[in-house]
Amino acid sequence: NTPNEAAEIKRVCLGEMEYLRKSYKTASSLRNGCTVYRNHFREVMKKENSRTIEVVLEKASKHFRLTSKQRMNVRKAYENKITGRQHNLRHISDVDGYIFKSEELLSATSYIDRLLGLCALTGRRSAEILTSAKFTVVGEDLFFEGQLKTKGRGDIGGYQIPVLTDPKAVVEGVA
Repeated sequence: NTPNEAAEIKRVCLGEMEYLRKSYKTASSLRNGCTVYRNHFREVMKKENSRTIEVVLEKASKHFRLTSKQRMNVRKAYENKITGRQHNLRHISDVDGYIFKSEELLSATSYIDRLLGLCALTGRRSAEILTSAKFTVVGEDLFFEGQLKTKGRGDIGGYQIPVLTDPKAVVEGVA
């Protein structure tokens, strides 16, 4: 890489970042846009077998980052969102009734009712249960695989989750 090539890479990347800043109005959406670019660079590096391309894309990806102030704003916005959610939680006044009704739903003929029971007893998202969830009994808990938030990331595997009923009933409910 010559100094002129490095300057050209920087110029193009800064132009793209300016485009992203104009296109995305919030720091968190800008972060998502930058992530799309960096992920694309990684995909190209996997496909190409060239050290030159790898070096260029590594240098380019460094320009697609938020400033420390933007990162702090994203973090604060997220913390405020979580705090707001925690203050607006609905308490379950009859926990035993909740569990009993959820267990009843596991044997319903309607898949929607069954899904609702599974969600209530496992804490998993309905989309996960319908599309990607795999449950395995591990003692009093379940081993869960198929989290949608980490879909496509090979570095995140399954993990043990507690459930509000007999784990075997959950596996049977899914089946």
